[in-house]
Amino acid sequence: MKVIVEFTNPVKFSWVNWLVRKVEGTDYGHVRLRVVMEDHSYVYEANDTNVRLLGQMKMKMNPVEVLHSYTLSLSEEQEKEFPVLLEFAGLEYGYKQLIGILLQRKWKLKWNPLNRGREHQICSEFVAIFLMNVMGYYIDKDIDILSPKDIKRFLDEVVGEDA
Repeated sequence: MKVIVEFTNPVKFSWVNWLVRKVEGTDYGHVRLRVVMEDHSYVYEANDTNVRLLGQMKMKMNPVEVLHSYTLSLSEEQEKEFPVLLEFAGLEYGYKQLIGILLQRKWKLKWNPLNRGREHQICSEFVAIFLMNVMGYYIDKDIDILSPKDIKRFLDEVVGEDA
């Protein structure tokens, strides 16, 4: 099994995506996981409403522009750990957490003042959980204040972007 970490923008306008791009100064506003198996693939992400799985049909209905991608091949042991992510399926999206990240940056706090633990998820937090709990990477920053830009910087250092 392979997991591709994708940095994307929706084809249709999204206020949240636009705001993340403006605040972060990036060409992307979202990060997600594309899980590739022998005969199919699906997307697993925290986006707009909740943590969700997207099959091929839904991906065609809601196309995105993939701007950057990082392919990670999972070992057998890592594949066994992957189902831990299913615990997050259906959790609500963390809009308050996004506001907390803005406050954290404005006042240079070391934590997110609107953190709700794992009850709500944002895209970068969800991908960080995958990178730490499944891939075994160590991220030296509180995942409640990570942005897609932070995830991309980490992957640039550890993996290197796909060609």
